[in-house]
Amino acid sequence: MERNESRINERTFVTMMLKTCRFALLTLATLVVGNYMAPVIGATQSSANPAIQDAESHYQQAGRYHDAGDCVRGLVEFNETIRLKPDFAEAYYWRGVCYIDTGALESALVDFNRAIDLQPDMANAYTERGNVYNLQGDHERAIADHNENIQLQPQNEIA
Repeated sequence: MERNESRINERTFVTMMLKTCRFALLTLATLVVGNYMAPVIGATQSSANPAIQDAESHYQQAGRYHDAGDCVRGLVEFNETIRLKPDFAEAYYWRGVCYIDTGALESALVDFNRAIDLQPDMANAYTERGNVYNLQGDHERAIADHNENIQLQPQNEIA
């Protein structure tokens, strides 16, 4: 029983560290390039396409829920974003992050895979997928994904 408790505590610690690191990276990214939840799906508020406007609105709301630590509500909004704009890689990425935060690692993997399929140069998706693989004990895949992140952004000291 003691070994099992140790493994649970280790997993909890790793999950908490991932959340802390993710928050630090997002804070740094916000300082360097601006708000990470800024419109990225090619629509503006004056867009003629209501579905894209709605997707953007749901995406922004999902980001606010995520930032507030409410990933359950964030997932609802990311789901709606993806329903309205199924080729939106960033929405899959952030939904995957919420899945990690809620412990749904297999769902997170599906979303990171989809984000990478849609946008193969999305370095952070490789990092998060690598983190999931690491939590699952698949260290070879974790290392491969972290190496891919380094290849995609060699100038990033954190990568």
